[in-house]
Amino acid sequence: IVSVMQVKAEDFPYHTFINSDNERESNSFINDIKGLSRYNTNTDVKFSDKFLILSTCSYNVKNERMVIVAKRVK
Repeated sequence: IVSVMQVKAEDFPYHTFINSDNERESNSFINDIKGLSRYNTNTDVKFSDKFLILSTCSYNVKNERMVIVAKRVK
C-alpha cells in the first residue's frame, strides 16, 4: 500500500492518472498521493512501478472518496 487518502475527486483528479511515460508527471503523482495519505506507509515507489487504485464513496463529506493506492509487487 502506497497511500490511503480521502479526497474530493474534483480537488485531486487521481482517476486521470493512467500509465504515464513521463517521469516528471509520475513523480508528481507519487509525491501528491504520499502527501495526501492519512498514513505513512514507508513504501518505496519509483517511476517504473505499476499502480492499482481503488476508490469508493465516503459519506462523511459530499463528493468525497476514500482512495487506496497500491503498487504491483513482483
